[in-house]
Amino acid sequence: AYYRQLKLKTPLVNYNGSLIHNPSDPNFPVLQFYINTEVIYKIFNDKKVQELVLNVIMESPEGTFFLKDFRKKVSKKVVREQLAKFNIYTPGGIHFVSDDFAKLKAGVYSVLVELRDMSKAKELENEIKKICSSVIVRSWSEEHVGTIIEMGSLFPTKGMALRYLSVYYDIPLERCYAFGDNINDTEMLELAGHSYAMKNGLACAKKVAKHVT
Repeated sequence: AYYRQLKLKTPLVNYNGSLIHNPSDPNFPVLQFYINTEVIYKIFNDKKVQELVLNVIMESPEGTFFLKDFRKKVSKKVVREQLAKFNIYTPGGIHFVSDDFAKLKAGVYSVLVELRDMSKAKELENEIKKICSSVIVRSWSEEHVGTIIEMGSLFPTKGMALRYLSVYYDIPLERCYAFGDNINDTEMLELAGHSYAMKNGLACAKKVAKHVT
């Protein structure tokens, strides 16, 4: 929505580099990196993970998928309003996976996890590491929503996306600008010749950026 509002013609990097595309250029080669559906099934079929998890949001090319059906408690309209707080919009619709993980045909770009006890984020991270080495788990706090737990593929990063676009457009990294405030921005901030961390960002971002606003 912001891309269209600003009338941009540039590439977009989404899900920490898992989707690199250009909505205004049909000839731009789209790069997509998924967490395999079988890996998702293996993680959320684990008994210990099931004990910790209340629900899960999975972003895929087919739309937004929830692990468990919530319609008896709350309407899809209310959920869409809540997701907007996370900047998640659902043009592909809302779907429920439950036990039928085959609905995730291509796999998923990104996963957001709601725990029964959100203070157990580290416990979940440790459990997932035991099950799967190809997934990274991050958690942080947002003022308006509280703790956020995100899972993604270990391979793509914002830094990798910046490096790819630098090569594609033949713009040296030393001429690139980057802005960030969180742990998932650090590689990008290190690579860009001109990098800025927000003053209210995390210490790890401010440490590697060339400048702090």
